[in-house]
Amino acid sequence: MNKKNRFLEFIEYILVKLIFGIFHLFPYEKGIRFGSKLFKILYIIPILRKIAYKNIEFIFHDYENFSKLYNINIPFKKFKKIIFLKNLENLGKIFFTLIYSPKINQKNISSLIKNNVDMALFNKLFEERKGLICLSFHFGNWELNGIFFSMMGYPINVIFRPLDNKLLDRYLQKYRSDK
Repeated sequence: MNKKNRFLEFIEYILVKLIFGIFHLFPYEKGIRFGSKLFKILYIIPILRKIAYKNIEFIFHDYENFSKLYNINIPFKKFKKIIFLKNLENLGKIFFTLIYSPKINQKNISSLIKNNVDMALFNKLFEERKGLICLSFHFGNWELNGIFFSMMGYPINVIFRPLDNKLLDRYLQKYRSDK
């Protein structure tokens, strides 16, 4: 890695720490609303838009049939923009959830999530002690999933790809593993 990359990594790290420090002072709901709006700004970055559109085109490779099936009456170009902006909103919410994760506790966790898990079935399977694999992919707020199950007393292991920025990766691991 050259010095420029290390310098850029350091700048990213400082910016994230600054954002975490500032927004940690605000109420959760305001941070989530702000995060969902703030991340939409990333739409203006051409390389991110290019990557996102390429991925959306891959996923919706048969948009014509998909749009007919789900009665979507908008051109694919506009559809890609809407999907990308919604994705950015969600990423902003997830980012700000991570900022607030130290404040999440047993009393407020249930107000932050919509639990669609059949907990009786989950407990039954867990008590069989054969192991249980849950997949969340990148649906919803995966950061809250880990916090929720950890607070419910379940030992969890998470598989993830480390961030390219090692300084940020170490910093964010603290937030992800404190619960």
